Amino acid sequence: SVTLSISFDRAFAQQVATVRDENWRAMFKSMNGRDFWVLADVSNEALEASLGKLLGAGARVEARVIAHLAEVEARRVHLLVGCSSLYDYCRKRLGLSEYEAFVRIAAARVARKFPIVFEMLDRRELHLTAICEVREFLTTENHRELLRAVSGKTKLQIRESLRARFPLADISASVK
Repeated sequence: SVTLSISFDRAFAQQVATVRDENWRAMFKSMNGRDFWVLADVSNEALEASLGKLLGAGARVEARVIAHLAEVEARRVHLLVGCSSLYDYCRKRLGLSEYEAFVRIAAARVARKFPIVFEMLDRRELHLTAICEVREFLTTENHRELLRAVSGKTKLQIRESLRARFPLADISASVK
């Protein structure tokens, strides 16, 4: 994770280095200093632009985390390092919470079966919750269309869509 953080910081630094605007420079200095959370000197425009870039970078990182988890499971690395399951590996070796482990494992398994999921995560077209919601309904025949249909939707919207498409399925009506 240290290498990933350094690489991400370098990539962000390279992006910002090409920007001449003083607002961007102030924001970059705030973000990469010890007090990166102090953003009072950053303009609203720069703050919003930076937030968009960070979310995009985060999506790219998340897609790669999911790809790595899929490969860890395929190679059974979790067993080789003494963990009883991929979930156990995520909790003990990676320090993920129960929910973080669950959604990432579910996404890794779906993405391994339907690689378009990696691409859609990378482009922020899907979120992990969406993948978890549709995973039981995806088939070779419908996965592209169904994934496109839930792209950009909230959990509630996805569940409503699934109930309309699969009326006999047991889809929770409440959003938890």
